[in-house]
Amino acid sequence: MSPVQTSVELEQQRILADITSAVDACVFQAEWQTGVVSYASPGIERLTGYPPEHFKTVTEVFALGSGDGKPLAEHLRDSLGPDDRWDFDFEIAKKSGARRWINFRGKVERDSSGDIKTVNGVIIDVSGRKTNEQLNSILTEAVATSGHEVVVLDADDLSLVYANETALQNLGYQL
Repeated sequence: MSPVQTSVELEQQRILADITSAVDACVFQAEWQTGVVSYASPGIERLTGYPPEHFKTVTEVFALGSGDGKPLAEHLRDSLGPDDRWDFDFEIAKKSGARRWINFRGKVERDSSGDIKTVNGVIIDVSGRKTNEQLNSILTEAVATSGHEVVVLDADDLSLVYANETALQNLGYQL
């Protein structure tokens, strides 16, 4: 590799790190066989509590487990599509012990024999989205099972958009 290529690559990594520093996200590359992360943008520290250098010698990123007990590498392998891409949400424990939900997506690179060589991807903190999904589910269940009538009408034409079970019964609809 020439010095010019090296400086261009370093500049590209710096730009990418600047972009990802604005969000709770990390871009990374890891070796599949060892799990060692060869590159991680600075956002990895906000996501995990560990600096990027930590993952150059420690394979914890692939050993992190979820509620089902499967390690991250197994989730990745199971979710690989025919285009060698993956995209799934995963719960992790930070260095502090705090639990966070991440979206883990990317693409694997294979060697000439078809074996996975490297994993390139992005990790995005989706804890806020997961919290909102849980609250939305609770609210949906509360409205649907309420003993009070809940009706939603279209603001333009006053057509019925939603009615919970109680409202439908009181309006004379058969369930």
